[in-house]
Amino acid sequence: MLSSGLCRAQIELQSHRYWLKAFLSRTRPYSPSHSTTFRSLVQDHGQRPAVRTAHSPRLTVAASSGTKRVKIRKHAPKHPQPQPSAPEIPSKLLEQRNALRQAVTDVRLKDVIKLYHSFEDKSILGKHDFRTVAQCVQHSFRSLQRNADQLQRREQVDELVAFAEELVRDVRKGVLVPNGQAHVHLIGFFKESGVRDAGVKFWNWLEAQDDTHVNVDVYGAAIELLAVTGIPLPALEELYQQALGRFPGNFAAYHLSPEAIVPNRDQATRLPGIPVSLLQGILTARLLHGDTRNAYLALDTALRLLPDQTPPRFFTLFLEERPMLEAYTVFAIACRGGMMIPSNIYRRYQSSLRATSDLSTPARHSLAVRAILSSLYMYTGVGGRVSQNMINELLISITQFLRLEGVASLEARKKQQLVTDLMDVIRSILAVFARYGARPGLSAFNSIINNLGGYGRSKQLIGIALSDAHALGLEVNEVTRRSVLTAAATLGDRDFVVKAWNALKQGRIEMSQNADATDWHCFVKAAHATDQIDFAKQEFEAMRDTLPPQVHAGLLSGIDIRELYDLPSESSESSDASLLTEEIKKIRADLSIIDESTKDTPRLQDFSGQSLPMTLFPLPSKVAIPEHETAKIYDELTTEQRPSQPTHGTSGLNAEHMLSSDTSYVPETTQPSPYGTPEISEPALTSTNMPFGTVRYENWKSVNWLLEQAEASDKAYHKTVDKAIAAGTVPPQRTLALSLEGVEKVESYGLSDTMRPDTKMKREKPFSDEELREAKEHILRLRGRAV
Repeated sequence: MLSSGLCRAQIELQSHRYWLKAFLSRTRPYSPSHSTTFRSLVQDHGQRPAVRTAHSPRLTVAASSGTKRVKIRKHAPKHPQPQPSAPEIPSKLLEQRNALRQAVTDVRLKDVIKLYHSFEDKSILGKHDFRTVAQCVQHSFRSLQRNADQLQRREQVDELVAFAEELVRDVRKGVLVPNGQAHVHLIGFFKESGVRDAGVKFWNWLEAQDDTHVNVDVYGAAIELLAVTGIPLPALEELYQQALGRFPGNFAAYHLSPEAIVPNRDQATRLPGIPVSLLQGILTARLLHGDTRNAYLALDTALRLLPDQTPPRFFTLFLEERPMLEAYTVFAIACRGGMMIPSNIYRRYQSSLRATSDLSTPARHSLAVRAILSSLYMYTGVGGRVSQNMINELLISITQFLRLEGVASLEARKKQQLVTDLMDVIRSILAVFARYGARPGLSAFNSIINNLGGYGRSKQLIGIALSDAHALGLEVNEVTRRSVLTAAATLGDRDFVVKAWNALKQGRIEMSQNADATDWHCFVKAAHATDQIDFAKQEFEAMRDTLPPQVHAGLLSGIDIRELYDLPSESSESSDASLLTEEIKKIRADLSIIDESTKDTPRLQDFSGQSLPMTLFPLPSKVAIPEHETAKIYDELTTEQRPSQPTHGTSGLNAEHMLSSDTSYVPETTQPSPYGTPEISEPALTSTNMPFGTVRYENWKSVNWLLEQAEASDKAYHKTVDKAIAAGTVPPQRTLALSLEGVEKVESYGLSDTMRPDTKMKREKPFSDEELREAKEHILRLRGRAV
């Protein structure tokens, strides 16, 4: 059986030969031979027409004895002939079409469907109309997913599915003019809505049609759809190659090798014909099928072609599918190139980072806090808008220092100093991010009340937090009142617990509501903490009628069982206060970096002179070798032509990579380009003011690191699965959270560790020739270039 490395080499060689053949006969009519394997895999999803629609091109290319001969239609007219004028469209139809277009613009879906049905003759609708209607269907579905309640969503999704299927029927009957982008939207809608059989049947029909119905974007959307339906990866890879052969374009060769070829690595790639959607489709398929290495190599290809314009979906896939350790670096790569992650994706990513923080040591929790700060800095630096939720997540993570193991056992004086230091950090955060028009929401104040006021044993701070929230126009709710009750219990203040409970009941009365089960649970927990069980029982009897009988009976029966209420227990050992103080100093230093960098231009940032923290924390890496040695390997593995003048110095380097005094990137090899020698010009700059050559080089290094981490992560997970299978148990789900298993010593890492010269890491002794050789072989192996 061939090794995976040899198999990959054979596939690449075959792919290049296939591309060359397609390139030499680029204008020849396409006539693919469908894969029997692929047909058998998708036959359950629908029947495919037996005969492909015939092509009728104006030109064909015939090869004879190594020469090309162009055959032109013999009876073509010598002079242009007058074209018949288009028939005049009745005013009523024009009014109908204009009304439909306006309804689409306003995203009034019901009106769109009604108006579409009103057309007796849909031939008046052109490609643009079909595309915008299909786009409206997909966008309406996404809006429903975000905003509608469950019942409304179910009803309207059924309506959307019926309408989408009607559009498909009209395309198949020839009623609508085919449009590739419309077909992409419909396939995407079927995938996202879960009606995948309809999408697969539509694709099976489309694939058999001529090139007016399909393009590389349609193929890309189809590959994504088929990937989520469970079609095996080899069949999808075959479909990917089939698309490249059918639509070779100027850049087809790029996607058939890990290192893409660009005309000039110092300039932006602006030539047409890059099948980005197709690359996105195969990247999705690889990632969902567990082929992480080739998924990252597909990302690498996209980053070399479009280092400043890679579509967001390339990055969000990794944020959703890979562990946080890798996801953070993928996010940082996007920002460094000037590309912004969608705000809803970023909020989920930030929330996950905070929620999965390790509270066992100050350094481990500080790692998550500083990562949130770093990601916010990079996100806003490329134009991202700071929302209230984003500020809330950051502030909540700050207050959670009081929840660390051992903090409860600190002596009162040290604990009070910790609260004072954290409040100082919170005030700095509010001042810095006020430049972005962002201010905290109620959840941040709830966390201050619960964590700093309760766990920090600062009763006075509870009142201050409530006053500040009121000053910002925030109205307290039941969550705030429960937070006060919980803080009172943590303080052990009996009278305060009674007062907080009465305030919670009164708040419910003002909203014409009764205390719910969550309110009662918090109250009983507080009663246990302050030894007021008799008072709790009296309250239960007094308000018996406000709860369903079964709920009341269940709560009453467990009121004496202390263990049911998960009371906090103080650890026998207290934390080292100096370690807490040290981490807070680092966070202050990070804030200082953000403060200095955003005083004059809080929005778009100049990253050219900055060394961004591209990893969550420094990890041992075989790819961390001197910069000039890394540049040599980079030049050996990339083949595009470069101008004779050097690229500007590198920036955005990881601290763990900056191990030599030589930090400028000057290529030492120049290889010929298939596009000829480019004109020598000044290196172009991205929106973050970084030279394109530098960004491409830095991305290449970051992908090497990602490949290394992904390999280790996948091996560890597969080992866990194998153990579970051997033990006869169900294998665990893969965790994508911030997992630090196996890392003995964790040091937090952030902006102040990378962007100040005195913090750069230095190696005590130079690398040996053997170490450099091993590093090169390691990079080649990670990239599938060696076994």
